[in-house]
Amino acid sequence: MMLFVLGSSMNAFAQNNDVLDENFVLDEMVVSATRSEKKLLDTAASVSVITDKDLNQMHINNLDEAFVKIPGVYVGRLSGIGSTTSQTVMRGVNAANSVAVLVDGVQVNDSYNGSVTWSAIPVDMVKRVEVLRGPASVLYGGNALAGVINIITKDVDKTSVNLKLSYGSNNTQNHSLYVAGKASDKLDFNVNYEKKKTDGYITDPVLSSKAVIGAETTTTNTGAKRWIIGNKGKRQWDENTVGVGFKYHFDESKSLALDFTKNEYEYSYSAPTSYFGDDIIKKAGTYFSTPGEKASNKYNMTYNDSENGWKAVVGYSDQYKQHDTSISKATDSSKPNTRFSFDLQKNQTISANNNAVFGLNYRKDKMDATVYKLADKFNSDSKIAVDSMASGTNKSFSAYVMDEHKFSDRWTATAGLRYDKWSTDGRILLPNKTEAINYDESTYDNWSPSLSVMYKPEADSSVYLSWGKAFEAPSLYRMYSSSYSSNVYRISNDRILLTRFDDGNDGYSPNVMQNLFYD
Repeated sequence: MMLFVLGSSMNAFAQNNDVLDENFVLDEMVVSATRSEKKLLDTAASVSVITDKDLNQMHINNLDEAFVKIPGVYVGRLSGIGSTTSQTVMRGVNAANSVAVLVDGVQVNDSYNGSVTWSAIPVDMVKRVEVLRGPASVLYGGNALAGVINIITKDVDKTSVNLKLSYGSNNTQNHSLYVAGKASDKLDFNVNYEKKKTDGYITDPVLSSKAVIGAETTTTNTGAKRWIIGNKGKRQWDENTVGVGFKYHFDESKSLALDFTKNEYEYSYSAPTSYFGDDIIKKAGTYFSTPGEKASNKYNMTYNDSENGWKAVVGYSDQYKQHDTSISKATDSSKPNTRFSFDLQKNQTISANNNAVFGLNYRKDKMDATVYKLADKFNSDSKIAVDSMASGTNKSFSAYVMDEHKFSDRWTATAGLRYDKWSTDGRILLPNKTEAINYDESTYDNWSPSLSVMYKPEADSSVYLSWGKAFEAPSLYRMYSSSYSSNVYRISNDRILLTRFDDGNDGYSPNVMQNLFYD
């Protein structure tokens, strides 16, 4: 019996191993860790890969839903499908600005607070997703403190049409069309359209801190007891995304790609409900939640010369509409922002055992935020005056190099270094004030080194030790947002905290924020 069981187990293991071989390939090629194609087995970094086959099997609506399969990554979707800009947390770093998200080499985090509109990335266009966990500032700068999510779209090798139509409960719709093909031997094209809509479901209960007879009890995230006395209605959502792309092949190694994506969405809530007959109009701040909308245009251009190791990427994002209405305060906040970026990369083979990556990067972020007072708190178009304002600009220039040296078939070492020069300036106008506070330009320099050593005891296994230093440049939201309540102003101000650098000179550290109480 023991021999029979052992034999069956070995046979089952062999069958399961065949399945594993189909889904997990040791020679999978990845680019995120070194900005050059390498086998996953030869990469001295914690990288997970999601393929287009995986995405089809998971039947996801928004790309970030696939990250539930990735260790070390948490995606918060507190409002379900309506959470278009969900919070992506990697290795416990809970900040949207700490994870760099790229689509074909162009960073798609917005310049306001670093969030990503995941629903605007068509799933049908994705070839694979590489998730790099851990600090990656050497190659990707100050928004890669926690890691990198690199999204690579499909190449066009033949004409294809992909049409999806789906309906669900609560009038939930998800329709998409993806068409790709060859206009000629040298010119590829792709067109995509996606419509997402839902009447939603109840996501936000109304809580009372005082005991209510007959009410269901719950607890807050700090363990405090609360009583559910109603809800804010169903969270509704309507989104449209359209995109077009062209890629011209000069020859087998040189190409130029142009891409454009337009995304618009709005969210709101249906009528709120009180479970105990209270007058909800008088308690607008309790029962009514914040509706809003966002709209953006993204333009990308990529030149690639694989034969000579050159790659240049230019991206421009214009988030021309981003606003939300606070019914409790009778205000409407508008936060349009833009981002321009340029990245030049050179892959160089120095010798048979030595390869290097050199690069330059420039980025400029701009924000203009205005809070308007409303005559009618339920109508965002009833603006009567400016309540407060904030504007700011962040600029950064960086140069980086990473060198990989193979000492033998078993030992490989990789070293990298990046220099960043970051500057910011802005102004704010506080509520009930007539004079603005102007901030002169301040600058910050940073060096980010990294080092890793890899040992391969066998051809199909490897072990590595890596070390790196990373930094995070604060978003425009963190730099220039302010709030006012209970007659107290809270102002984010980079000049409050004075720090001492290693060279003994006094300077200001822009990655440390402190509130200033001003009255």
